Amino acid sequence: MPSDIDILLKKKNKIFAIEAKNYLSTTYMKPSMIKADMKTLANYKKQNKSQNIIPIFSITNKPSNKNLIKILETEAKKNGVEIIYGNHQSQIEQIKVLSEIL
Repeated sequence: MPSDIDILLKKKNKIFAIEAKNYLSTTYMKPSMIKADMKTLANYKKQNKSQNIIPIFSITNKPSNKNLIKILETEAKKNGVEIIYGNHQSQIEQIKVLSEIL
């Protein structure tokens, strides 16, 4: 399944590779799509080892489906991807925190 990276954001010596999703909390995301997006982020980091890449899967509205959250968390952990939830302002704040701790 084809996948891409939506945003590359550079802050100091870190590059945030972001896959952004703006779905309603009730929208069902196919597990195959989630896996493809997570693998794309992980592969980007692997292919750019000389840079400090922080892969992020961002979702505006946290899914209401608990099984979907479990799939997201499992795939993120397996691929070394951070997950952030919230509106654009909340996500900016979360990225700032990640930039300090990672």
